[in-house]
Amino acid sequence: MRKLFVATFMLVILLSMGVVFAASLFPFTYGDRPIGSTERVVYQQPMVMQDLNGTISAVMVSIIVWKG
Repeated sequence: MRKLFVATFMLVILLSMGVVFAASLFPFTYGDRPIGSTERVVYQQPMVMQDLNGTISAVMVSIIVWKG
C-alpha cells in the first residue's frame, strides 16, 4: 500500500444540546493501480462543508473501489 497523504477528518454531530466535534487523523492509502479494464464502483455525494473559520464550501466526495 502507498500513502497518498494524511488528512484531518472532522465529524460534526448536531444535537439539541449543542454541537459535538470529533477529529481524527488518518492516512489515505491505495493498492496497485489497476491496468486495463477492471470492476469498480464509484460513489459520489455532493456535500456542503464548513471550516472552523466559518467558510462554507460545496464539495463532491468521491470514493472509488476496484476489485484487485
